[in-house]
Amino acid sequence: MITSTSNSLVKYIRSLSAQAKERRRERVFVLEGIRLVHDAVQAGAELRIVLYDAEHLSGSEGGRGLVRALMERSDSHLASPQAIGAATDTVTPQGVVAVAVWPTIQPRDGVRLVLDMVQDPGNVGTLLRSAEASGVGSIFCTKARRISTAQR
Repeated sequence: MITSTSNSLVKYIRSLSAQAKERRRERVFVLEGIRLVHDAVQAGAELRIVLYDAEHLSGSEGGRGLVRALMERSDSHLASPQAIGAATDTVTPQGVVAVAVWPTIQPRDGVRLVLDMVQDPGNVGTLLRSAEASGVGSIFCTKARRISTAQR
């Protein structure tokens, strides 16, 4: 059981949470909470590390099911509430945190939508919903660039 907040796995997860550059370089993301980790396990996502507190998770039916699934995995480690708290960003951790590898998604045939310099997250959401409803095959988003007022 991992109890130390100085454990290398705890430090690794904390560093990924804090540094987007590291997440992109390693092509991973951090999942916190019962539902997100459960859904990742059910979907067959490649998980590098899972830290979980079986006692905390046993308080709900979903948590108990997750514990059963995690006990069989070699990438899962029992951890104390303090270790999980040190690894997560949430104020009240749900007792589980995981590092997942970015999935490889093959582009689908059909129309492709390119979002270029869309700055409002609400507009991105609207465009994504419209693309889904229209049967768009792939969506690409360019990296935002700062534009001075003189260039607009």
